[in-house]
Amino acid sequence: MHTHQTQVGRWGEDLAVAVLSGSGYRLIDKNWRPQRSQAGLTLRGEIDAVYLTPKDHIAFVEVKTRTTADYGLPVEALTPEKRRKLRELVGAWRLSHQEFQRHSYHIDVVSIIGTADHFAFEHRQAVV
Repeated sequence: MHTHQTQVGRWGEDLAVAVLSGSGYRLIDKNWRPQRSQAGLTLRGEIDAVYLTPKDHIAFVEVKTRTTADYGLPVEALTPEKRRKLRELVGAWRLSHQEFQRHSYHIDVVSIIGTADHFAFEHRQAVV
């Protein structure tokens, strides 16, 4: 059973895929998690989505979704620790996807506030 928070997060991720795909972004990977390393150490976390942009760059997209702004804007949840973790995850993804090494890349944030009936959508590029 999914919690309300999980359902809101998945809805936001699906909405981001629809909007960005409609803007010429091509989804390469979604909800990527690193594999367990040979030494048994694991980098934990997830990259919400990875896209090839219309300009042939790789965009690693963190999606933050809230139903209201009562507890702050979604982008405010991107703490310094979360930013550090995202950079580590991006490094691990790039190592495991050698075919994309020639592409420049950036880490973006999509902020969504609202519900399926009425929402605000903001895509900030290269914020991490």
